[in-house]
Amino acid sequence: MNTEPNLSPGSLQKSSSVKILISLVMLCLASSCHVHAAAANAATLFKFKQRRIKETCHFSMRPPNSSPIITCTALAHYPGAKVLQMGHYPEDFPGPGLLANTEGFLSGQSTRDYLASGISDWIAVPARTAQLDQEDDAIQLNEYGVDFLWATQQDEIKREKIRGKDWTGYLWTRRTEPTRKEMGDAAPKRPQRCFIALIGNQKNSLEFATCIARDRNPREPNELHYRDFMRSLKSIEFGH
Repeated sequence: MNTEPNLSPGSLQKSSSVKILISLVMLCLASSCHVHAAAANAATLFKFKQRRIKETCHFSMRPPNSSPIITCTALAHYPGAKVLQMGHYPEDFPGPGLLANTEGFLSGQSTRDYLASGISDWIAVPARTAQLDQEDDAIQLNEYGVDFLWATQQDEIKREKIRGKDWTGYLWTRRTEPTRKEMGDAAPKRPQRCFIALIGNQKNSLEFATCIARDRNPREPNELHYRDFMRSLKSIEFGH
């Protein structure tokens, strides 16, 4: 009986092909497991973030994937009000564990009462009006709000009406993007979108004044950008 190994070219080629095939199958199985595990972890994290928002902010929202944590904290000087903190990785991410915070003011008041209170740092409403209405031109940014958007005059500001499932609101942006010359040393590395948003109903209201990346950066998938933020903002449901 011939016990010598078959070293013919055909046999070696077949053996190598089988080994390669087995390796490819194992690699595919490993990759599949990795993908399923990553998807499961992402789904778990998403549900955790939603639960955290519900518990601390008392409203529901679809959080952006780029924000690892969103929470609301009570403010001692404003009974019933909270600050909403949306943690995210900044454009020039400095290192592990370091997050930037985009903050909003959750008033605990109806939009009308919030505007009438004069608490807002950015929005001015004459006391005789104090109503949120699309045709109400009295609801405008004050000088600080105009300045925050890198503008000098009201006519440089665009005001849009926005709506959610159970709220209405306003979004203020500058009509044209500010130039690097206008921004000077404050100019970011990549274009940003500065905006002021106020949304609410008869139970609660939320105001943001912030600047974040204008567009998605393929090289920085975890960076919070404007459209990502607005999708989450419009998903908010205050409830009853």
